[in-house]
Amino acid sequence: IDGSDNGPTIKISGENTRSLLTGLKITGGVPASEERGGGISISSADSIIIDRMEITENAAEVGGGVNAENIDHLEIKNSKVYLNSAEFGGGLLLTGGEFAEIDNSLIYSNQAGTDGGGISVNSDRTILKNSVIAKNRSGDGRYGPGILIENSFADTLLIMNSFITDNLRGNVDQHQIFRNGGQYKVYNSIIDWGWDTQPHTDQDNFIFPNGSEHFKDITNNDFSIEDLSPAIGAGLYSVPFAGKSVIVSPKDLYNNDRPSPQGSNPDIGAIENERSDN
Repeated sequence: IDGSDNGPTIKISGENTRSLLTGLKITGGVPASEERGGGISISSADSIIIDRMEITENAAEVGGGVNAENIDHLEIKNSKVYLNSAEFGGGLLLTGGEFAEIDNSLIYSNQAGTDGGGISVNSDRTILKNSVIAKNRSGDGRYGPGILIENSFADTLLIMNSFITDNLRGNVDQHQIFRNGGQYKVYNSIIDWGWDTQPHTDQDNFIFPNGSEHFKDITNNDFSIEDLSPAIGAGLYSVPFAGKSVIVSPKDLYNNDRPSPQGSNPDIGAIENERSDN
């Protein structure tokens, strides 16, 4: 669906709204200056599921790819969000909602003029699992090129089995994650250069200056992992968060079994490698 630069490509509102968006490519969304959300603009809803979508080449003042506000339950899974731009929240902006989950997804090459190049998170609870946040960019000297966290809750964000790599502040390799409130927990993830503010829980993570080297061809946006990468079999099946157990999905981005082979540990990232022997 092409919005032809004539407002958000998809616009959803209504506190009782329940919608499933699946199997679409969303592009060409450019709203008027007072509107939020280029590709998908959601101002309020009960439940929204975005599954097997491509959201690309949209632009807005806030929330270039997706602007999601005041949603009780939001899922973004098996999807790609790339080449979107905004002054704030280049790829995704999540704010005011109760729960959001990003699973098996690739969020890459988005750009913010100020903060939150890949994702800006201000929902009560957000889960990021088996996903890749890469090659996004915030403004020069600004914050959160990969992820910007803004909330006051004790458990604001869970990062599990994910890559956060190659995100830049302007043209500078520095922090990937910036926290401006709340707490976040990171389990079994690969993160370039780390974070500006230490997470509340930091377990079995790999901090590499060049995390992108674990992908087969990041230049051409192939985010499958190299056969000898330590990311293979390095994920967790479940972790605790906000009083519940968060469990990995049984399929990866391309509908392959997770873990592969069965009986091994899941990989880090959105695409399973068949070589795990753990």
